[in-house]
Amino acid sequence: AQVARLYSLATDANARGAGVGRRLLDASLEAAARRGRRSLRLEVRESNEAARALYARLGFVEIGRREGYYEDGAPAVRLERALGSLAG
Repeated sequence: AQVARLYSLATDANARGAGVGRRLLDASLEAAARRGRRSLRLEVRESNEAARALYARLGFVEIGRREGYYEDGAPAVRLERALGSLAG
């Protein structure tokens, strides 16, 4: 596959704002690039503004939406980041 998928990324509530999520995401991007993938895709809860802002800062762009994606029926936004450049 040319596209890597990130299925889950979570941080403890006490660690939020400390850069843990950014470091986890950076490591995921680097691992996908090392494996020769051209992009990384993920879904994020539409209402998760903090995560969506982080993904946007790191160059992810919206490529779609999934209704009823989460167990509680909440929608997800599909995001993708090209891996040609890991500057972020």
